[in-house]
Amino acid sequence: TVSKEPISFHLLVDRQANRRTADQRIRHGMGSKQAKAKSDCEEGDMVGNNLLADAPPEANVHRVQCDIGNLDLRVALSTMLVASPVSVVAVGKHICGAASDLSLNCCVQAAKAWQRPDRMSESVSIQGVAFALCCHHVCEWSKYVGREWLIGHGLNEEDFNSMRWFSKLAHTQYRQRNSCCVGEKLSKQWKPQPSKVSDRGNSVGARAAAARAELGHLCKRLIDEGRMAFLVREGWDCRLVRFVHRETSPENL
Repeated sequence: TVSKEPISFHLLVDRQANRRTADQRIRHGMGSKQAKAKSDCEEGDMVGNNLLADAPPEANVHRVQCDIGNLDLRVALSTMLVASPVSVVAVGKHICGAASDLSLNCCVQAAKAWQRPDRMSESVSIQGVAFALCCHHVCEWSKYVGREWLIGHGLNEEDFNSMRWFSKLAHTQYRQRNSCCVGEKLSKQWKPQPSKVSDRGNSVGARAAAARAELGHLCKRLIDEGRMAFLVREGWDCRLVRFVHRETSPENL
């Protein structure tokens, strides 16, 4: 079931310093709802009192600057959350390479820690994770959570490194298509008639780019399948979902 309760607490984890735009957007978004409810009350709205009463509280945003591999999520949250039952959802936007594996392991270890009998009184549980994966070419074998799955299918570290390299090819077709679009805009006023030879060459190049992109996507999928196998082994129900069209972002899983 999906709760309609507003998110009252946000824990942001970053490895390096940043502009803190996410903090401002979260606080501003919650504050605008409160301001609207207050404005409706001042205008004498018949249901103004209910609107103000139902307005979500100001969002509590806390930022932790550390490597996700060194973060103990249970400890980080235990000193910030109230005693009432709390459900935690981990969200990551384009977590590059090895950071995806470190983040998955961080969430799994925290969930296992909260399930221990001596910590059931903490009333905190991880309900799920939603990560947008990217940059498979910078994954690391030592941090990859799907090693056991790959080894079980006859693949080793050398094969993994090959897949990392080939995963870069997944975007070749996308980059070629973008460059063609730019070329069309630049040559809009002058369009020479293409010859049959050039047409044949373009089609061969397009097919080659498509084949390279397909190989890259297969390598990325194998790496992600190993991650899913890790979550399934730990008792999680998971799946890969395309959340945007590839034209919007080639990293759309």
